Formats: sequence, structure tokens, C-alpha cells
Amino acid sequence: MSRIRFYFDHSLAGYFLRRAREKWFTRPPQRVNHHGVTLQVDCLPQEMQGILLAGRYECAEVALIPGFITAEDKVLEIGGAIGFLGLYCRKIAGVKEFVSVEPNPKTIAYLRSNYELNGIKPVLIEAALAAADGPVQLQISNLFWTDSLVSKADQSTGQPITVAGLSFASLVERAGLQFNTLIIDIEGGEKYIAFSDLPEAVTKVLIEIHPEIIGMEAYKVLETLIRSGFSVQGHSWNTWSLQREKAFRPRGQG
Repeated sequence: MSRIRFYFDHSLAGYFLRRAREKWFTRPPQRVNHHGVTLQVDCLPQEMQGILLAGRYECAEVALIPGFITAEDKVLEIGGAIGFLGLYCRKIAGVKEFVSVEPNPKTIAYLRSNYELNGIKPVLIEAALAAADGPVQLQISNLFWTDSLVSKADQSTGQPITVAGLSFASLVERAGLQFNTLIIDIEGGEKYIAFSDLPEAVTKVLIEIHPEIIGMEAYKVLETLIRSGFSVQGHSWNTWSLQREKAFRPRGQG
């Protein structure tokens, strides 16, 4: 009997039976531990579940944060998504003061749920970084990491929703936090950052730029940071960590 089972398992019929079981009878896990953070995955679209289960979500940021963001830092995160980076900074890096900015109501629900799973209460601003204060159109899809205020060539699967928009200066004021660290990942919306309004206390920036969405403007963001006294500490793909020792403003800026 064991020999028959062996030959069946290694036959074409056995292969298709295993695939059928995996597809239709194997339930995916409800939660996953991703770099020490518990995340709910069964509520997410299948593509997102696959990326999380494979451990490939926010890999660049996880590679850059250790040794860059410390427990003493006070962080404003623009683009909170489902809360992973905020929770990673809180649980693993030991950050105590952390404010997240996220505009998509559905994604905000994921974020709140994940914070609850980890026993932490989020501090959240429900708005999008925009050129000016007021309602804006956010293009969304099932894949939350494609949400953007910036028009893209392929938005066939997206739909616009109206959300609150805040300028960078208004976000800084609304945060009510004397933060020294910025984390930014907003799918091309980085072009709306008014670095002339960057508080002097800010000495660290972790930013993902999106040249595939806004072209050379993405690199101008890095250039502006460097002109403002920041130096590159590290980068992974399109994610960069930059730091300055003290406040610096070139003449003619601000």
C-alpha cells in the first residue's frame, strides 16, 4: 500500500490533487507575525496576503530602520497604510511618540485593527498630504499601496474617493508633536512636501520616492533634502534614509 501511495503522490494525478487541496481546502492563516508585528491577513486581497506570507512587505524600510530610528525619536509618518511600520517602530525600535497620517477609510480600519492586535493605541490623522488644505480626490484600488493623489497612466482598476487634504504645514501643526523624524511613503505625493516648512528639529527622514509615478520630481525631493543639509545614510531600492546633524537652511529657501 505504501508503494502505491508513493507512486500516486509522484504522478500527474497526485500533483493536481495536491494543488486542488492547496487552492480549495487549505485555509490561509488569519494572522501572520511579520518581523515581530502581528498583522491580520485574512481580510486582505489575495495578492497582499501572498506578499505578507512570503515576508516581502516593506522589506526596504525594515532593512533601513535598525540603527537609524531609535527609541528616543519622535516620528511623524505620512502614509500609515495598514500600520505595519508604525507598529514596527513602536514594538521593535521602541519609539514612544509616533503619529500616522492616512486618508483611505478602508485602510484606516485595517490599521486600527492591527494596532489593537498588538495592544497599542494609534495616534492618527485621517487626511492626505496635499498641495493645499481642502477636499481632494484619492485614487484607490484593492491594493492599498497604490493609493495616490497623483494621476497615473494606468488607473483602470482604481476609483476616486474624496478625502480631506492637508498641506504639509497644516499636517505639522495638526500632529501637535515636536517630531524629529519623518517617514514618508505616499505614491508620488512626496512632491507636495514643502521643505521650506520642515521644522528645524527634524534631523531624520526615511522616504520612499516614486519616479515611476512622478518622474524626475521624485529625485528633486532627494536633491532638496540634500540641499537642506541632509546626507544619505542608506538606501534600498527607492527607499532612502537621510540625516542631518543640525538645522540647516540654504540662502534663498524658506
